[in-house]
Amino acid sequence: MGRLFTQRKNIHTTLDQDTHRLLVSQSEVYGGMNQAIKCGLERLCDKSGLGVNCSDIGENNYEIKRLKIGILKLDQAIKGGVPEGFVVVIRGKPGVGKTTLCLYFIREGARVGEKCLFFSFIEPARQIISLYKQIFDNSHQDLLRFYSGWGLSLDNILSIIRDYAPSRIVLDSVNLQPGGLFRENLLWRNFWEHVKTHRITCFITEIQTTHPTEFDYVSDGVLTLTKKSGSSDVFTEVSKMRLTHIPTNALSLKLWEK
Repeated sequence: MGRLFTQRKNIHTTLDQDTHRLLVSQSEVYGGMNQAIKCGLERLCDKSGLGVNCSDIGENNYEIKRLKIGILKLDQAIKGGVPEGFVVVIRGKPGVGKTTLCLYFIREGARVGEKCLFFSFIEPARQIISLYKQIFDNSHQDLLRFYSGWGLSLDNILSIIRDYAPSRIVLDSVNLQPGGLFRENLLWRNFWEHVKTHRITCFITEIQTTHPTEFDYVSDGVLTLTKKSGSSDVFTEVSKMRLTHIPTNALSLKLWEK
């Protein structure tokens, strides 16, 4: 199969100082000025309702980069990991292992050189760090930042994310983050738009309820965790994962094994 070459055209234009400064800053995020301009124009097309043709997306433009969670059996079940830039809900009853699963996720990110943020709305940050060290000792901590979410608004969280520019984020647990319905909350929509635009992969935990929540519908993936009485195994059902052929059976995981 021959190599595919992208046809380029030289376009000369004049930018004012503010526009040039913005373009330079965004080129650092997107990996070049061409890519920054392209992403900006794609967003304008999406918002204007112009749509995208199938022919606009070449074979090389639709490669799915997957980020490993760090648990071999689970990564294999979802074809190598979570697609980059996905927002995934981790749901289950209290004590089932949602936080622990998220620690695997950020530890794997740090192991491969990615910056990661963990916001805890349940336990103090020091307690989460202690749990991390119990499971993983002191490995790969330099790229990890933990925050106690108490007293942090979504605006505060978004500011921290913008300043640190992480590849992976955990919000634990969204049930304890005030804000009301997602579609009615501008701050939640701003958060969602930011992580999507910058292709930040995000795990959000929630306490399982009888009926699906709004986050279950708008998220790209849902992992449901359960435990059987008397067993240390955590059974993980991939209830949803876009762009992925998901397994039909729940996976039995041992989350405390190093």
